[in-house]
Amino acid sequence: MKYLLIVVISISMLKACSQEPNEQDLKTLTYTASTRGYYFKVLVDSTTVYVLTDREGNNMRKALLKPEDWQELNKLLKTVSLKELDKLMAPSEGRVVDRAAIASLKVKLSDEEYESLPFDHGNPPIEIKALIDKILQLSESVERQ
Repeated sequence: MKYLLIVVISISMLKACSQEPNEQDLKTLTYTASTRGYYFKVLVDSTTVYVLTDREGNNMRKALLKPEDWQELNKLLKTVSLKELDKLMAPSEGRVVDRAAIASLKVKLSDEEYESLPFDHGNPPIEIKALIDKILQLSESVERQ
């Protein structure tokens, strides 16, 4: 009986550890692109999209986030292996010679934070392209207001 109990507890713990993050786990998504003379940051939480265009935060705009957009971001995030996020290779190297801004994605969950390797602004790794495109689409709606 003890062995059966140990097996059941072990299986349930393994299953809980391997689950993908759910909507309650995701706190923020942050996309940043910068060079010496350019700065662009989009921070998305469950209710708001913030867009900053200077490093000091003096030029910040924000807009309310629709619940369906938050759900879509969560759905797109589930297609990404967060544990592999810092291993995704950039498809181009323009940032190395100042042809493109250096970009990165940061995902903050309730208990952990994940960050991508740097990539060229406008040319993210294919594994996170849909997620980045959605974040940039949301930032454009803030800029139009």
